[in-house]
Amino acid sequence: MPLSGEPLDFTFNGRTVRGYKGDTIATALARDGVKSFSRSMKFHRPRGLYCGSGRCISCVMRVNGVPGVRTCGVPLERGMVVQTERGFPTTRFDLLSVFDSVFRRQFDYHSRFIRPTFMTPFYQYVVRHLASSSRVPDSSGAFPALERKSCEVLIIGRGISGSVAQARIQKAGVRSLIIADRQVGNVSAPPSTVFGFYESGEVGLQVGSGLQLVKARSILLATGREETGLSIVNGDIPGNMLPEAVHQLTSRGVSPGARAVLVGTNELRDRVRRQLEAVRSSIVAEVQDASSVVQVLGGRAVRGIEYSEGRTSKTVRCDLVIQLGPLVPAVELAQQAGCELRSSGSFWTVRVDAGGRTNVPGVYACGGVTGLIREDERISSGEAVALSMLRNRGGP
Repeated sequence: MPLSGEPLDFTFNGRTVRGYKGDTIATALARDGVKSFSRSMKFHRPRGLYCGSGRCISCVMRVNGVPGVRTCGVPLERGMVVQTERGFPTTRFDLLSVFDSVFRRQFDYHSRFIRPTFMTPFYQYVVRHLASSSRVPDSSGAFPALERKSCEVLIIGRGISGSVAQARIQKAGVRSLIIADRQVGNVSAPPSTVFGFYESGEVGLQVGSGLQLVKARSILLATGREETGLSIVNGDIPGNMLPEAVHQLTSRGVSPGARAVLVGTNELRDRVRRQLEAVRSSIVAEVQDASSVVQVLGGRAVRGIEYSEGRTSKTVRCDLVIQLGPLVPAVELAQQAGCELRSSGSFWTVRVDAGGRTNVPGVYACGGVTGLIREDERISSGEAVALSMLRNRGGP
């Protein structure tokens, strides 16, 4: 479904593809009909757009000579050179996918590829291609210099609670640096990733191809909750998606599939239904109990799903399976910072006091990462943590 707006032509595997301003590489390729983006590392199973949030590696490709780029988080630019890189000889026709049929279970190439010893060079060649067929970057130029930044408040995440806290803090005249999951500032900014805390109190950040170390007097973790998939047979082949991938495509007018099946349930179900309706995708079945799914049917892409309904087995033809797994608090950065966690029964959350303070001086948390689910609770936590941070501006 083409969009009005500035067309951006780029090259994909040697042919010209048209995208539009506002696309990511992934949405432009999906509009063009591309389903297989890469191959899995061990069994070389086909992979397509899956999470849509830059958290998995199903959509990695080579972009402008740089390998391993998550295409769902990179804004499209005119003249880009995009290439699939996993697969031997190609991603679409991968001879190494034979391992998926021959060694489906308990394939350990450390114990299998050892005899006869004179074949060792050949074994090493095969194993290297199994793990990755990526080449080193085309350019051997030096990496950009590490940039150091400082600010009063560093906010990581821009969900409801983080946005509320940001508004309060900026209204008070505090200089703040806002970091989203993939972008800094507005949607035209280059993609970014917060990759860790250091003992010095600095936060590592990758912005585009550059690296930054940010030193902040106060750090707010508003990382929210992450979407998760479901453990179902063939739940990894192209055509399986999480809600964020559906959102990324439908927001660009791209239909993720003509016939969809929703598996599992979470609070994003209604949003997904509205988004599919907007691009005229039909929901042909809903399976709330994921354990009743026998398998997703298909090889290179989804072509159906088989599930049990009572004592009978039912097969439905579809080309899209949307996995509605649990939403899990994103506590990884909090763990790196040394924040104390607590168990909510099913998940771990960040332990905070009434003002959003963690046990680490100068580090605060609010919203979904602290275990809050209801929207009003997350809004209240954003307001409370902002007031707490403003009261403690003079200290750590």
